[in-house]
Amino acid sequence: MTGLLQEDHDKEKKHLDEENLRLIKLYDAFKKVFGGSEGRKVLKHIADECGYWDTIFTGNSKTFYKSGKQDMGAHLINMVKVVDFDSIIWLEAQHANELSDNLNDQIKSVWESRKAK
Repeated sequence: MTGLLQEDHDKEKKHLDEENLRLIKLYDAFKKVFGGSEGRKVLKHIADECGYWDTIFTGNSKTFYKSGKQDMGAHLINMVKVVDFDSIIWLEAQHANELSDNLNDQIKSVWESRKAK
């Protein structure tokens, strides 16, 4: 390579090395924050608050607001998937348990209302 091309190549390589180092540090931070039991509780709260499992269509402009919240939550959850998949398995299991509990409550309510007739 000529001097100018080599110089451009070296600058690009340095930039990529700096970016890789930044990402490694970011992934380490995500693992520290979300890898433990307290971090998993925060992750679940984020998923619940951003409507991670919800439909977002409202038929009006609120759809865009809900979509933005959901996108941010999905971004955070995807970052955790990269660094600590066990936390994602835990999160999905918690959600499945909540769905099951809600369904059981609904079935129980219907059963009791029919029994009362």
